[in-house]
Amino acid sequence: YYDANLNPTSWTVNSLWGQYYRITERANSIIDNAETVEMTDEQRAQIIAEAKCFRARAYFTLYRLWENIYVTDEPSRSLDIEIFPSEKEAIFDLIRNDLDDAISTLDWIPAAKGRYTQAVARHLRADLALWEEDYEEAELQAKAIIEQGPHALLDNVRDVFEPDDLDHAEALYVMHFNLVEPGSER
Repeated sequence: YYDANLNPTSWTVNSLWGQYYRITERANSIIDNAETVEMTDEQRAQIIAEAKCFRARAYFTLYRLWENIYVTDEPSRSLDIEIFPSEKEAIFDLIRNDLDDAISTLDWIPAAKGRYTQAVARHLRADLALWEEDYEEAELQAKAIIEQGPHALLDNVRDVFEPDDLDHAEALYVMHFNLVEPGSER
């Protein structure tokens, strides 16, 4: 709610701030530790690219909500650190580089439902470009989604919201979940 209760101590603000910084911290840890986990180079590249999408999206959301944020690509090793707000250019550089890396790595078709794809990374990159007023880059990314990927507009706009088929050609990123009523069995 956008009312007098929306202040730094409200649970809504605190929850969003904490949630997105937890995402960035986990993404930083995944990226930093990916080399220590036994997996194929292809799996490692996929995981790092997805973590970069998560980190870019989280930092971009934090920036859009508060602007005055701290960004880092290093996992926290201690709680005893001094944190100062990052410059806007440093924030956008990290987000841009993460998304460009993800675009060059991710496939158009997800390995499994709910995974980040090149289309999602390009969509985020276009959104960032709009914030930077780089309309040529925004157009480039949007056209790539439309012309290079498997996505297309559906003939009937009602089909976009058809609950039986959320994985249609227009959907770039679909999260699958079931609503569980309080007190009901899972």
